[in-house]
Amino acid sequence: MRNPYDYARYPSFGLSALMEKQGFSVVAHKKLGADPSVLCQLINVYLFKVTQSWPKFANLLFTLTVMALFNMLGLLCRWLLPGNPDLYLDHAILVETPDEFLPQH
Repeated sequence: MRNPYDYARYPSFGLSALMEKQGFSVVAHKKLGADPSVLCQLINVYLFKVTQSWPKFANLLFTLTVMALFNMLGLLCRWLLPGNPDLYLDHAILVETPDEFLPQH
């Protein structure tokens, strides 16, 4: 199953450049999940997609055991291993609106 609203995946530099090209000023830009736990999250996303067609009880049991273990492993990896700014899950970007976009009184 594909997400119908996933039109592009921008790297951090591309997202900042796109915002600036549209006239916004980038105030802050943070990479979210820039640590080894992102690998466990990606495994869980894969497992979730694979098990969607399973019977409800089997899916629940798998989620509460195997996927829960990957979540705990991710937390442990986040604590034990160093982060990596090149491997991240998402962005949080704060921009300022140009004055020309503000309503005129």
